[in-house]
Amino acid sequence: MNEEQERILNTLLNLIIPPSQDGKMPSAADVGFLVYVHNENHVSWIKEGLKSIGEESHYKYGREFLVLSDFEQAELIESLRRQLFQYFSRLTMEVINCYYQHDHVLEALGLEARPP
Repeated sequence: MNEEQERILNTLLNLIIPPSQDGKMPSAADVGFLVYVHNENHVSWIKEGLKSIGEESHYKYGREFLVLSDFEQAELIESLRRQLFQYFSRLTMEVINCYYQHDHVLEALGLEARPP
């Protein structure tokens, strides 16, 4: 995964699970999802989806996804949801799996951070 793809992924992670306003719950980008992706061998399919997002950004706006406004990024992702339904469904499921295994999240929920 190149640097641009990692930044796009972090943007997506913050859209899927943003940090709580009170700062107690981290965002999905703050829980080591990139390490999780590599450990679970999910890199190839995630890269394909990120490539599609980058291509659509250039097609629709003539710019890289990362320079789009927050509104444009959210609008682009929303417009791709039907086309990339399986991708976003699978990504969301993997984000949830990673997020709710992270020690900081478990502690913020009042649970003991330990192996199951």
